[in-house]
Amino acid sequence: MLTNPEKIIELITDAFAAVECPPDWCLRNSDEGDEPFLLEQEFADKTDWRGLDPEFLDQAPAGYATALYFFSNEAFRFYLPAYLIADIRGQLNRVNPIFRLTHGLDNSSRNERINPRRYGEMTWFDYARYKFSMFTHQQIEAIVAYLEWKKFNDAIDPPLHHRGIRQLLEWQTILMKTPIKKVLFVCAKNKIRSVTAEKMFAASQHYQVRSRGVGNDARVKLTAGDIGWADVIFVMEKNHKNLIAQKFREKIQGKRIITLFIEDIYEPMEEALILELRSKLAPYLVLP
Repeated sequence: MLTNPEKIIELITDAFAAVECPPDWCLRNSDEGDEPFLLEQEFADKTDWRGLDPEFLDQAPAGYATALYFFSNEAFRFYLPAYLIADIRGQLNRVNPIFRLTHGLDNSSRNERINPRRYGEMTWFDYARYKFSMFTHQQIEAIVAYLEWKKFNDAIDPPLHHRGIRQLLEWQTILMKTPIKKVLFVCAKNKIRSVTAEKMFAASQHYQVRSRGVGNDARVKLTAGDIGWADVIFVMEKNHKNLIAQKFREKIQGKRIITLFIEDIYEPMEEALILELRSKLAPYLVLP
């Protein structure tokens, strides 16, 4: 994790250097209320985010300080680095980029429907996934570096610290667009949760799947070979991830290990377990 703020600023600057400024007609995301139109007026001639005054960013538009909420997705990607850098330098008092980056990815908001009457079943997670699909690998890495720096400096509220940031860091699996072909599911005994997940995806045309256990009494014990085989490892509890790190420290370097936070309270292939697995795995895998 980078802890030097100037290094993070350099990372952000490099990552967003080639992003083109959207045309004026593509600056706002709404036609409702005054703020989107005020935003469009104030940012119409702001074609270089590097030269934006932090004081301007902290109040735009017109003192509402809500530009990050009303930018189009294209404008959000273009102007975001200016906000991140200003925040790292302590120049923002009213604007909080963290909420705009994490809303829809934390457990409290991900399943919340945006506007059922207008957008039907579309959730904030669906919107976040679409929004971030525009970002490159390098840009996502820069955002993650910023969020980790904020967390390191205790600048994130505890609930968000506990859930929202973890969700975004783990969701980097999707944002980085790295193909997943070999999937390993891990629980304690390899008798219920991981086995159920393996059976769910057994007929998948997208993935090869295995299930293993980290306990001494596991039906099939996890080995170094399993870890080397897997493109991504899903564990059911945080303790499973810790045990893997203790036993296979060298083997897990560069491996993506994602905690699903599913308790050991189910029976094999129980409908409630399948539903929870589907919900937790949906951000990462093509569901059967």
